[in-house]
Amino acid sequence: MSTAVHPNQALFGGEKPFPVIPSCEHFAGSEKLILKALALQDTLGPIFDITCDCEDGAAAGQEREHAEMIVRVLNSDANKHRMAGARIHDYTHASWKQDVDILVGGAGKVLAYITIPNRLARRRRRR
Repeated sequence: MSTAVHPNQALFGGEKPFPVIPSCEHFAGSEKLILKALALQDTLGPIFDITCDCEDGAAAGQEREHAEMIVRVLNSDANKHRMAGARIHDYTHASWKQDVDILVGGAGKVLAYITIPNRLARRRRRR
């Protein structure tokens, strides 16, 4: 008769396990809301990601300043868990490359991820 083996031992025996990743993502577009989300994340622990939103957060004509604000906040002590990323503008927007240059150039070491908007979903919302 064989001894039952737990799936964790059978599948990952001797291997490094996959990291646990949050299943919840919070979007915040203004400095006030990003800081509030980071404070909540600090209180509750690293159980959700925060996406700093360039696409819906930046006022028209202030895209550069908005991306620079995100860099400043992500590099601050408020970003304790380093579980914050950013959503850049859609590739059809003139600022999308600037977003990437500013975010990666200024906060690449603490930026957890970058998301690209789903253009199809955006088109559906406009109808």
